[in-house]
Amino acid sequence: RCAMGPDQHVGITHIAIDMVLDLVMISWVLAKMFVIPIEMKGQVIFETMPILKHRMRTKRFWLDIIIILPLDIIYLASGVGVIGYWRCNKILCSVYLDPFYKVISQRINPAVARAANAMLYFFMFSHIFGSLCIIVARNVGEWNMFDMVGTRRLISDRDNTYLKSFYWAILTLAGQLKGEAIPDLEIQVILLVFGVLVGLPMYTVVLGTIGNASNVEDS
Repeated sequence: RCAMGPDQHVGITHIAIDMVLDLVMISWVLAKMFVIPIEMKGQVIFETMPILKHRMRTKRFWLDIIIILPLDIIYLASGVGVIGYWRCNKILCSVYLDPFYKVISQRINPAVARAANAMLYFFMFSHIFGSLCIIVARNVGEWNMFDMVGTRRLISDRDNTYLKSFYWAILTLAGQLKGEAIPDLEIQVILLVFGVLVGLPMYTVVLGTIGNASNVEDS
């Protein structure tokens, strides 16, 4: 959403879905603060105030507070900026994936887990890199992006903007660049150099971990 900016149409349905998901998250955080018992010095504590005091001494408590802040209400009230920017704090919800990932990874072969982890990071960086491509296109104009991405309708084709940028990001990070295409603008060259310097080592790691996982499975 931050990359698409005001070109992305945000309707009542999108806002309603966001608010419902926010309510689920807020309910979970409040339950952790006041309801879910904790273990302290070998004893299970059920009282509300001791639970709250214990939670407040942890970093996760303050992280939860930042996550549930309804900053997008500022956008709804004032219309200032882009709603995607006001929801950037929600990206911190990704910290909750770590315990889930640890449980899943313990049940599979360590080599396969490393390969899956490497692929996950590669696709996450591809998402970020593709979003940067959209931001550059919005600033320099989509017609000036043809030499770099191979299309003049990266922004105007709104239904496929993200898919095109994500596909381009994967190819670029994997080193599959068009050899005859050298962008004229400095910001485009910087983006490509950054992507190649970071993407190629990451892609090499992905291939290496997948190869190791295949050898382990075969043995």
